[in-house]
Amino acid sequence: MVLAIQRLTQNRFILLTSFLGVSGWIISFAGAISLQKLYGAWWVVVYQAFIVILSLLIFMSNTMAQYRLTFLTFIAASIPLLTVQADYVIQYTKPSVPRDPANAYAAGYIILICVQYLWVIVFGSDPNSYFGSFGRINSDGHPHQQIHSADQQQSAYMSTNEKHLDDATIVNDKRIVMPSFPTPTQVITAPPTDNSTICSTSSSPPTQEQQKRPIQNEYLPPAVEYYEKVEALHAYKANQEDPNELGFEKGEILEVVDRKGNWWQARKNNGQIGIIPSNYFALPTSSNSSAGSY
Repeated sequence: MVLAIQRLTQNRFILLTSFLGVSGWIISFAGAISLQKLYGAWWVVVYQAFIVILSLLIFMSNTMAQYRLTFLTFIAASIPLLTVQADYVIQYTKPSVPRDPANAYAAGYIILICVQYLWVIVFGSDPNSYFGSFGRINSDGHPHQQIHSADQQQSAYMSTNEKHLDDATIVNDKRIVMPSFPTPTQVITAPPTDNSTICSTSSSPPTQEQQKRPIQNEYLPPAVEYYEKVEALHAYKANQEDPNELGFEKGEILEVVDRKGNWWQARKNNGQIGIIPSNYFALPTSSNSSAGSY
């Protein structure tokens, strides 16, 4: 922990409240010495000296973020003590007690009460809020530079998150997830019909009709092995809104990749691939298994 008195001058609020806190304690201490008989009230004077010194150490070391709760706890216990002492001296001072020392003693405590209330408002608020920004100190001499630095870090963090969200693919639990490959294979959906067309396209530039032909980017799927056969217990009609579902008849034998989850990836005897509901299937009997193999 490095102490630097220059940090007090970087923030006007901290500089002003620190000066008032030290001045208030000196005034109250001078009044207490003049009064001489404070009985148990000397503990309050010592306690206020501790808080003033603690605040100066925290400000000069710029460690309010680490000791914020401790600092506010000490202040929460200090304000009631100051209030009781100031009220007692103002209202219940005996005529034999000199008024000037008593007034100085009470005035110093009132200054400390005002300063500590300001500290509670500023340091008890979020550092990014309006009131919290008054208590911010930066070690390089720019009290408000931390705000811009925090905003820049937050903007960079949000940009990174948005990029990850754009790159991510949200997949329903019923869909078949196939890994993609970096190099796509371009396939022309409308191939030439005869050899003459091929020769003409190779020796001449493409016509307007050929330029309008759509080109699809198809990714080669990885090889999937179907290890198990299952038998349909009931007939099922595929949902027309979901092209991935397969319809089947009762007793039909299908091959699946594995039997995990509520929807299985399956292949029919005609080579059609899709997903099937697991609760419609069971392991096939020996006769149906041999009949469904190919």
